[in-house]
Amino acid sequence: MDLKQLKQIQLDDFKDMDPLFLKEFVRRRPDIIVNVLVTIATIIICINFSTGPKQEIQGIKVKISEGKSKLDLVNQIKSSEKKQSDIKGSFPKACDSDQLTALISSIALKNGIEISSLSPGQKADSTYHYFYSMRIEVTAARYKNLGEFIKGLENTEFAIMVDDINVMPVNYENKSKENSSFIRAQVSIKTIVLKNE
Repeated sequence: MDLKQLKQIQLDDFKDMDPLFLKEFVRRRPDIIVNVLVTIATIIICINFSTGPKQEIQGIKVKISEGKSKLDLVNQIKSSEKKQSDIKGSFPKACDSDQLTALISSIALKNGIEISSLSPGQKADSTYHYFYSMRIEVTAARYKNLGEFIKGLENTEFAIMVDDINVMPVNYENKSKENSSFIRAQVSIKTIVLKNE
């Protein structure tokens, strides 16, 4: 029997089959039943062997994909940490209120500025940093001295910024009855301190 003849078999052909004849035929030829069972078992085993490694390979591919995505996340975290470290490294040094007072005094002395009053402000808190603020009242003989004082404050190695400045010229009569003038200024400064320092 060839393949063309097998394709021509219809289910209707089996309706008129006598079950007793089939039983007798199987009893006389048990080798056919054994061959059919072995063939079915072989097909089932082949299907299991062919799908088992495919499923295993698919599982391995999923694990590799998950591993790559985790590795990408780790690389992103390392990159972010490096950027954060670079930013912190380039940020100017912090100074507390005592250091700030000493620094202001030395810059004022260097530039011929007289400090009339120094009023520390409150410490303002933020998520990643906090500010120390300070209000200074100074007098100077010339605008140039005041300008050098402001420049000296902002060009230090510390994170200091001049927040506000109010300048007023003042005339007065000195002991020799001559009119003299000087400059009075109110300067507000802030220093930024990162919380992890």
